Amino acid sequence: MNLRCVHELLYEGEGITRVYELYVDSAEVQNKINNKILEIASELINKEDDGIQISNIGPSWHSGITVLEDSRLHDVKKLFAHAVRLVENKDADLCNVAPRVIDEYFLTLESWLNLTYYGGGNSLHNHAGACWSGVYYPLISSSLSCDTGGQLIFHGKHSINEDYIFNLSELSRIIPRRSFTQVDPSDSLTIFPQTGLLIIFPSWLPHRVEPLLPPPSSSDGASYPFFHSRNSSSLCFSPSRLSLAFNFYTMLPRKSWIYDPYFFLPLHQQSSWDGHI
Repeated sequence: MNLRCVHELLYEGEGITRVYELYVDSAEVQNKINNKILEIASELINKEDDGIQISNIGPSWHSGITVLEDSRLHDVKKLFAHAVRLVENKDADLCNVAPRVIDEYFLTLESWLNLTYYGGGNSLHNHAGACWSGVYYPLISSSLSCDTGGQLIFHGKHSINEDYIFNLSELSRIIPRRSFTQVDPSDSLTIFPQTGLLIIFPSWLPHRVEPLLPPPSSSDGASYPFFHSRNSSSLCFSPSRLSLAFNFYTMLPRKSWIYDPYFFLPLHQQSSWDGHI
């Protein structure tokens, strides 16, 4: 996995915060990861009815928050831990501080799937309380482009109005997970997702996902997949985009995690990802 790009957002009086792009450059590994996630997503969407509502808006589906506990994704979970370790070490080096994970437990407690259809997106929110958050894209429709929405947008301190104020020095403070405030696009970072892309960012950083727009060619009468609620008809698994998101914490694990020897150990004591999926 390559650390492909480091984006910087300047916070006046608070220094610089960084968003990291990593890419699974092995086609074989990427295909194995993507196929496993697609298999599980297709199963879950029929087991969990309409999913849960968090920040998702419009035609979209949000799974439960234990996706990475599926035994089929054990190696994928190790890969994400490997990526977070790379990011933490890189970020600490850039900030000239010691990595936080050396003497602390570092584990993932939340992981979920987002299936997004045309018209769907995510409102402004963050993942308060976690340390690092990430999102991986196993499926991006070939019909999507920079002109069809779906951009992941991170917002700087001054791009959010006075109704969404927080102190970056108080990272343990619980701040709103959702907001419908207006934002200033001049103080933001925009990333257009690609298949095989993993984005890792500080969990407190506010972000949103622009709604997906049907491609221009849809005007010719072509059929494109939309989300159907179980209440109206059968669920369809043909999203325009699929992503797997997760939160990593630096705290003692929940009781249910004591049986997971991999994530019960401090990150530096865990076996490193060996490149196999």
